[in-house]
Amino acid sequence: MIPKVPRKLFVSMRREQGLTLVEILVVVVMIGIIAAIAVPLFIGVIEKAEEDVCGVNVMHVERGYERWLVLEDVEHSELVFSQYVVENEVGGCEGCEGEDDGGGAVSVFLGWIEWGRGRENG
Repeated sequence: MIPKVPRKLFVSMRREQGLTLVEILVVVVMIGIIAAIAVPLFIGVIEKAEEDVCGVNVMHVERGYERWLVLEDVEHSELVFSQYVVENEVGGCEGCEGEDDGGGAVSVFLGWIEWGRGRENG
């Protein structure tokens, strides 16, 4: 024997089967607000990480260049640095591309080395 379900309960269940347009809009707006807050934070973290990677790459190039200067017993100049960059196939990093003034990796690395020295001293 199947028990009878009161008609009132059956009618209220039928009304709550789906979501209303207002409820869906509220959810979409809340997701939009969360995304508007979260996305810029993630972008800032990515840019900072790229900057840090470039800084570390420049430090490695600078230390290698300084060792090379000592081993070759030469004084620093842009021409000598250019020679070092060509001989050791040093390339610019992806995050540094925007700062290239047309002089290739040499000018990028010279600029970053000066920037790094100013950051250490400042």
